[in-house]
Amino acid sequence: RTAGANAKAGNRQARLATPSTASATPATRTGRNGTAITRESLGTNMVNSVSATGTRETEVIPAGRIGNAQAITTVRETWYSADLKRAVSVKTTDPQRGNTDMELTNIVQGEPSSSLFVVPAGYTEKGFARGRAAK
Repeated sequence: RTAGANAKAGNRQARLATPSTASATPATRTGRNGTAITRESLGTNMVNSVSATGTRETEVIPAGRIGNAQAITTVRETWYSADLKRAVSVKTTDPQRGNTDMELTNIVQGEPSSSLFVVPAGYTEKGFARGRAAK
């Protein structure tokens, strides 16, 4: 399978359906510098006509940990397609670095056109000698 896709920033909420299943109990771990990181499953969903599994990871930097007066919360929501073996949507809300949205659009699954592999007319192959182009 191949996927011809364009990364596009935008409002992906309109393209997401209601997730089919979600984890009731998020997993929490301690990150570097004592941050609390919570990871929860968002279930399975269709994102731009591709089945994807969602996760939300929330990282909280406690007040005073890095000189901050208040706690800093960063949220990253990722939708991963096992068929394509890549994330098809990632949304990050981060007060330190700003918000980012990435989404694959115009996803085409299947064999690419054989015309993409045709050698152009008039093409000639140059030989190589010991790692250098032949003269």
